[in-house]
Amino acid sequence: MFFRVCVGLSLGAQQLCYSVMSRTLRKALDVVCVGLGMSLTVVTMLVYVRVVMPAVLDLRSAAGLGVFMLHAWLAFNLLFNYVLAVAVHPGRPTRMDWEYLSGAAMEVPCGGGAAESSPGAVAGGAAA
Repeated sequence: MFFRVCVGLSLGAQQLCYSVMSRTLRKALDVVCVGLGMSLTVVTMLVYVRVVMPAVLDLRSAAGLGVFMLHAWLAFNLLFNYVLAVAVHPGRPTRMDWEYLSGAAMEVPCGGGAAESSPGAVAGGAAA
């Protein structure tokens, strides 16, 4: 078993050992899942390029070359966007996102004046 290393330690040491082992296992599983997704994408693109595209397109014509270049561009963007989607941490919004979501960006109008943003101000500028 993976966690047998932690047996026989004190309670605090066992908890720390389990925490480190589970974190290591999670990171290894992350790498395996990303590699699996990337390899499935690459294999699908290779099958398309080696089997489907030669049967459908004539690469010696200008139209066939144009379609091939479009498909190559789409394949590159598919892999590039997959890598970027994996690289972005899903639980940490940027400061600008946080200000927008919290409404802080909505409190200050374009003019930026204190009188314009006060709760008693009306659209015409006169207080009610």
